[in-house]
Parts: sequence; structure tokens; C-alpha cells
Amino acid sequence: MNDINIRQAQVSDCEAVLSMLRQLAIDVGDDDVFRCRSEDIGKHGFGEQPLFHSLIAARGDINLGLAVYHPIFSTTRGMPGVFLLDLWVSPEARNLGLGKRLIEQVVIRARQQWQADYLLLMVHGHNDAAQRFYQRHGFSHRPHDQYLFLEGEAFRAMTA
Repeated sequence: MNDINIRQAQVSDCEAVLSMLRQLAIDVGDDDVFRCRSEDIGKHGFGEQPLFHSLIAARGDINLGLAVYHPIFSTTRGMPGVFLLDLWVSPEARNLGLGKRLIEQVVIRARQQWQADYLLLMVHGHNDAAQRFYQRHGFSHRPHDQYLFLEGEAFRAMTA
């Protein structure tokens, strides 16, 4: 485990980030709606105003994990936080503590970069293994909170 390095992704990592995100989509059953492209990663993750940050965990030149996150602010809490968009660990690196290490690095970097004081994430309801992982590490759900999505034509119609 000590031979796995976690580092901030660079623009030259767009293809690697995309590859891991694609694998995550396959793992959770979202591959039919996965539309992200390398250009999207480059433009929105490394452009003039990056909308997200990425951490890559690798052993040598073999990528074993990915965390994608961005700043958020809670008006209820009155403080900044971090939203963990995606967390993926390759099958061969699972159960080695890499997921926890990636989350730890997200928390450390978010504290340093924008004084984050909490972490929020969304887990697929059918992903029992992920739910158990997060619960083991102290995450809890708030039954009264529910994410709702406005997308596609309904999103575009908002301004019509």
C-alpha cells in the first residue's frame, strides 16, 4: 500500500481521468448515460476556472483510483465544504484502504484550499458495497434530504 502514490491530476491526465470515470460508470450501471469526453475533462477541470479537482492514485504508471471533488457552501451551516463527486478504486486495489486514503486526501486539500469543514457525497441506492464502505467510515444519510435533478429538455425549458 505504501507504494501507491496519490497526486493531483494534471491536464495531461485527461484521458486517464476519463478512463477511470468510464469504468466507474460501468461499475454502477450508468454506462448507458455516460457522455463525458476527454475534452470535457480538460475544459472544465483544467480550464480558466476549473469546476472540479481530481486526485489520481497510482502504483508506478498503473492507475488504481480516482477522486473527483469540488467546493460547496452550506447556508445552513454557514461554512464551506467539499462535494465528493466520484470515488473509484480499481478491483485489484479494493479492500486495501485506498478509498479511505483518497477521501483523506480530498479532506486535507479542501481544508487547505478553501477551509472546508464538511464533506458531502451521493451514493447510488443500489450500490450496497459503497454504502457499507461509507457507513464504516462514519458517513450517515439524512432521510429528509433528497437530490432532485433537472436536466435535458426540462432544464433548457427553464429559460424558454
